[in-house]
Amino acid sequence: MTMKTAAIAMASLLFTGLAQAQTTVPPEDPKASQDAIKREIDATFTKIDANSDGSISREEFGAFTEKTIAQQVKIFNQTFDTLDIDKDGKISKAEAAENKAFAAGFDEVDADKDGFVSKQELALAMKAAQEDEGQD
Repeated sequence: MTMKTAAIAMASLLFTGLAQAQTTVPPEDPKASQDAIKREIDATFTKIDANSDGSISREEFGAFTEKTIAQQVKIFNQTFDTLDIDKDGKISKAEAAENKAFAAGFDEVDADKDGFVSKQELALAMKAAQEDEGQD
């Protein structure tokens, strides 16, 4: 498994809660899918347009981005803490075994090969996966 694949699997695991909270899965019918996507875009626009003037200012976009990042950080920390069963600030291979997606990419994300994944290692792996994804 490549670093990109491992990090994407872990990102998926970590942010499933955020994604489920913010989006709906479009139905299989293409027209219904387009309608669902339009509703999601409209709902997101409404969330960002804090003063309801029909446009998004830099300030509104910045505030929305900050809030979204804060939510992602919170979910990242909560999920990491859940996987860190013994609460020592790192995830061991035994702890990772509790989650198949995490266990599958463990060795790739354990950058220093000490048998543990730290928050820093996981964050770096996720960042690398995002950068790789942008180059595809």
